[in-house]
Amino acid sequence: HLHARRTRSRGHDVHTMATASSNTPRRQPVRAAGTRLLVAMLVSAVCGVRSSSDSEPLTVDKVLNEMNITGKGCVVYMAQNGKHTSYGAASRGTQKDMLIRSVDLLFKNYNDREKEDVLIFHTGDFNAMDISDVAKGRPEVYFKLLEEGGEWWSLPANIPEASKAKWELFKRNVRKPFFSEGYRHMIMWYSVRIWKYLERAGYKWVMRMDDDSYLHSEVKYNIFKHMQQQRFLYGFRQIACETSTAPGFMEMVLQHVKNNQIEPTFLYDHCSPRTAAGCHTKGATAALTKKCETRKVGLRGKGEKGWSHLGYYNNFFVTYIPFWRTQEVQGLLRHIEASKGMYVKRWNDLIIQTIAVQTFMPKKHVHWFNDFTYEHASVNNKGTLVYGGLAPGKGTGRNATAAKAFRSRYGRMKVKVFNNKVREGASKVLWYE
Repeated sequence: HLHARRTRSRGHDVHTMATASSNTPRRQPVRAAGTRLLVAMLVSAVCGVRSSSDSEPLTVDKVLNEMNITGKGCVVYMAQNGKHTSYGAASRGTQKDMLIRSVDLLFKNYNDREKEDVLIFHTGDFNAMDISDVAKGRPEVYFKLLEEGGEWWSLPANIPEASKAKWELFKRNVRKPFFSEGYRHMIMWYSVRIWKYLERAGYKWVMRMDDDSYLHSEVKYNIFKHMQQQRFLYGFRQIACETSTAPGFMEMVLQHVKNNQIEPTFLYDHCSPRTAAGCHTKGATAALTKKCETRKVGLRGKGEKGWSHLGYYNNFFVTYIPFWRTQEVQGLLRHIEASKGMYVKRWNDLIIQTIAVQTFMPKKHVHWFNDFTYEHASVNNKGTLVYGGLAPGKGTGRNATAAKAFRSRYGRMKVKVFNNKVREGASKVLWYE
């Protein structure tokens, strides 16, 4: 009852599907999306709201006006079938073992009821048996092959092969982490390319999970409908303080902000002083990294200046895809891509998504989920927790058994920056342990 089929389209994507064949990114939803789009256009004509299919550029304001039009959502994974080149520990099993556990928990605590499409992207290292092991006959699971060298998984035109000699953390060294070319493609995927792919496939909403993301308690509502009804454009579960990947990043962003006379929505909330002059990465030393991991984070301490390096830990996020296709966001993403920093500097998708949200999205449209227990932990080869952790949910969303097991295994619940408490003042925003 389960088969794998690969469909090749030169210059486009390659898919391996667990339940149905396809010659497009998502054949059935595309037809459904066409019907929804026609309905949306008719509604727009009657109500006087312009559709994003108009010839006029898509803007953030237009996206906010169109959020009353419900669209289809999907859950996405980027999976590997083997040892992760940058993270991972044998004590947790293979990447496939972790993916199976993640997908099983996703269905148990959410998708057995909601029946959302689950798209598992990979680069060709899952065979038919692997697909069967993960999908377990669930028709909502689709494996999608991103062909190496193709439209979605390749070096950008402005990154020559010869430049690899200058890439940071690209040489294998036992004393330093190693981040492969594939890892940098992943950054490009979750920063730039995924939005176009999912838009083509007819989706409006997306929720990301990693193969080591675990949903430990039931989510009792439809996440996409909740986002749409509350007019949230971006949702996250945990926070992170990124210092090692960020030198020079904010300066590059501010160049685009200045050149295009952009007034960020709440980016400066995370800078000291709360102006463009306060948004810099100078002084992002080991001392700042230690502060992020051991005590209050958000703004720097008294007398310290610059960007807080605070971001959304985006191994889990939920977002409205049209926001990322607006001319404002696309302009910033093109600027970041032109800088070559995703490949040369390893400026990652966490800080890129964070800055795009904080630059163009009104703060009231950003949502911090805290009503379910979620785990995402990076563990070294010694089995030591080095990043991330488990975030217990509030009320009925708390899984005390999972929390106890995690603490017993790693000696702590999380690297201390990850938390559930936030205090927002009139003049500053601080995030607490």
